[in-house]
Amino acid sequence: MLNSTTLTIKKLINNPQAKEIYKDFTFDENFEMIQKIYQSKVFQKDLDDSKIYNLVDYAYHLPKELLLVMWGVVCDNHSTQQNIIHWSVADIPSLGENTQITEFIASAVTESPEIIDVANKLLEEIEK
Repeated sequence: MLNSTTLTIKKLINNPQAKEIYKDFTFDENFEMIQKIYQSKVFQKDLDDSKIYNLVDYAYHLPKELLLVMWGVVCDNHSTQQNIIHWSVADIPSLGENTQITEFIASAVTESPEIIDVANKLLEEIEK
């Protein structure tokens, strides 16, 4: 069975069909993938549209706590400004035009302070 150990960052950002692999990920597998994304430093070099869209689509499928962690990874001090802006305004491929990832981030942030606390703790773990 394909899981977070067989899905590479390269496959995730280059293949829109990667969704067939990550759609069934557990919370822990998604957290592991986000750790890989952070460690890969993929956001430190400008990414083209298709790669951003694939990462946005991945983020859309995450539990809210992990969506906020992913947002923290994207907005890391070392990420390029272009990637941060592009990721923030990109439409979610699974939903079509005019539905941006920031709408889901805003929803997660306003839903519950507990979600933010969990996300902050997970992000701290990644950054160790």
